Amino acid sequence: MIETSEQSLDEFVFASTTRKRAHTDQNGIVDRLRTVYWFHTIRRGLQSSSAYDVAKRIGIMPGSGMNAVSGNEKKWQRYRRGIQVPRGSLVDSVGQAVTASRAAFDHVLWDVLRLDRLDNSGQEEGLLRQLHPDVQRAVRCKGTLFDGPFIPVLEWHDMRVKMLERRPSVDTIACLTIGMMSAVRDGANQQAKRLSYSICRVLLLLGPVLYAHGVARPLAEYFERQALPIAAHEKHRYGFGERGYLSSARLLSRVARAIDANDNHPSTSQELVELLRELLDGRHWDESLWTTVCPRLIPLAEPRAKAP
Repeated sequence: MIETSEQSLDEFVFASTTRKRAHTDQNGIVDRLRTVYWFHTIRRGLQSSSAYDVAKRIGIMPGSGMNAVSGNEKKWQRYRRGIQVPRGSLVDSVGQAVTASRAAFDHVLWDVLRLDRLDNSGQEEGLLRQLHPDVQRAVRCKGTLFDGPFIPVLEWHDMRVKMLERRPSVDTIACLTIGMMSAVRDGANQQAKRLSYSICRVLLLLGPVLYAHGVARPLAEYFERQALPIAAHEKHRYGFGERGYLSSARLLSRVARAIDANDNHPSTSQELVELLRELLDGRHWDESLWTTVCPRLIPLAEPRAKAP
């Protein structure tokens, strides 16, 4: 079990509060999510099971003598929980040992989550240019990459959004969030609402990945509180079903694995993504279960149900 992935956003924030600093502001919460995601990227890259093992294997040991490893372990325990944000020099050094960790720490998603709104198309384009090339390709004009123009958000029709959903990743979440903010800025309420629904779907598709990186439930609840409400229309916004995010993501993944296990030919990773998307569309399983998992419209004033 990864403790931070099980915590509600309130529990996640409270656990990071110290006498010196409370991570209760928007930037502080995003810093904590980013740090936890970064730590687990390192842990997974090193195939380590604990903060102590990370401290021992990373080869960056402050101090000297017998206390070097134990003293460093305390810092890595704080990174694991997001209590302490790493210095840039440490991120750079660790990035030499675990290449993916640098990209995880600097990912554009963290910049997007700090925003309340997008001011202009230049800001939007600057953020989109930081996405993975495969995700950029889905929102650029046909036949262009890097040097071609981005497609206006109002022209992100269902087929294009489905292309993004077929590449579920933190880049996809960032892209859809940028698009949602752009639509809100331009007064395109229905488009913003459609993209917020897709964000919920991709978060569910990424359930196992986000869990393994320690941010599953708190990140989803951060979206529900901070990001998705800006796309509210007629006093409703999209959120997760009555099960709550974590339970819904687990059930979705479990049903997909059960279906795949009954197949004579195990699915490729892309085929599994398609199966998960079909499940979210209500195919292959009982409607009474599907309705508890699929994203739904929630009145802005409605309190969130507690997960069972």
